[in-house]
Amino acid sequence: MNSFFRRQSSASTVLLSLGIAAGAMTPIVISTPALSQTAAPTITNPAGSPYPSTTTSFSDVGVDYWARPFIQALAARNVISGFPDGTFRPQEPVDRAEFAAMIQKAFSKSPVRQLSSSGFRDVSPNYWGASAIKEAYETGFMTGYPGDLFLPNQEITKVQALVALTNGLNLAANSAASNSLNTYYSDAFAVPTYAVNNVVAATDANLVVNYPNVRQLNPLVPITRAEAAALIYQALVRQGQLQPLANNLTGAQYIVSSTTGTTSSTQTSTQMQSTGSSTQTSTQMQSTANSTNGIDVGRATRGGRSYIGIGGNIGLTGSSALSDGNFTVISKLGLTRNISLRPSAVIGDNPVVLVPITLDFAPQSETPFGGNTFTISPYLGAGVAIDTSHDTDVGAMLTGGVDVPLGSRFTANASVNAAFLRDTDVGIVLGVGYNF
Repeated sequence: MNSFFRRQSSASTVLLSLGIAAGAMTPIVISTPALSQTAAPTITNPAGSPYPSTTTSFSDVGVDYWARPFIQALAARNVISGFPDGTFRPQEPVDRAEFAAMIQKAFSKSPVRQLSSSGFRDVSPNYWGASAIKEAYETGFMTGYPGDLFLPNQEITKVQALVALTNGLNLAANSAASNSLNTYYSDAFAVPTYAVNNVVAATDANLVVNYPNVRQLNPLVPITRAEAAALIYQALVRQGQLQPLANNLTGAQYIVSSTTGTTSSTQTSTQMQSTGSSTQTSTQMQSTANSTNGIDVGRATRGGRSYIGIGGNIGLTGSSALSDGNFTVISKLGLTRNISLRPSAVIGDNPVVLVPITLDFAPQSETPFGGNTFTISPYLGAGVAIDTSHDTDVGAMLTGGVDVPLGSRFTANASVNAAFLRDTDVGIVLGVGYNF
């Protein structure tokens, strides 16, 4: 009987711990309706939507938001649009199909090649983005993957977006690639070899917009809807289709300028000092910075999107559930651009709850054994481990692992967790999470 009540107490502790995480996540999940998964949010809104495609104001893009002028200009041209609830969701990542749709709406180019009659194996003729993908390929902006794949649901990284734009617009590097990137970007070393000349060309053409740090390119991080709008806006400026952003607008300071070897923030700063609007602009910039640096539970980090999922634990050493083979509930709740909370529970006779805070690193491209290239996002962290046995034990824990995006909806996770309880308990968790 005592054993029964101990197990009931353990189960209650686990449910309470997971309930706290779920409570923090619930409003975020509810705010993302199923429509965003099936509709094409980057093209004209579906018929019958109460929000026309020409809407340029969105409830979640405030007057002091850094990308507001980019977003408004493209919305006015029907290159991008919002969601039926009146939001734009600027922080959501963009997948390859969505970026192809943006390209189709933004540029008018003659085909330079023809897609085979069989097309891409993973893009059916009735897929919502089929025509945009075909056009993006035939006009030279985007390419496929080996095996006649396009991977439409795979999130597109910043360097891939820049490669697409420079290829489609036939932009060539004017400066020495070996020296140019280090002049502009503190993380130039992270640019893949195949993309160096493209990034140089994009920099020379003033296409690159880096927020919030103008010297940090983050080439392997999936771009957000706001960042995609900024890059395409700059590409249209290069084509003479749009006017350059005014220097007194906040977003101008994040445009990498090739003419000065620095950024357009130099001109912005000068103009701010010489006009009476300097106080207002400075206030807007500070407000934007504070919004970015604040905690936004459930946001995407530079390592990828937040998720909740299930997996299995492989025990290595110790005497708790973490040291045995058990079912596991995993989660990631992004807090800032670099920091996540990753509560999880290893379900055994006496479940162990792990609550680490992690530093998420930028994604890295890997090609194991000469096979297909994929992206991994490493992280390291520490936190608290709770053993829910009858004599509950609380101790410190360490964790380290990688997230691997599986398209736009799922993320694979592998981690090693060490909990310092009565013994040193170590386990390896392998799982899959659903992105939100």
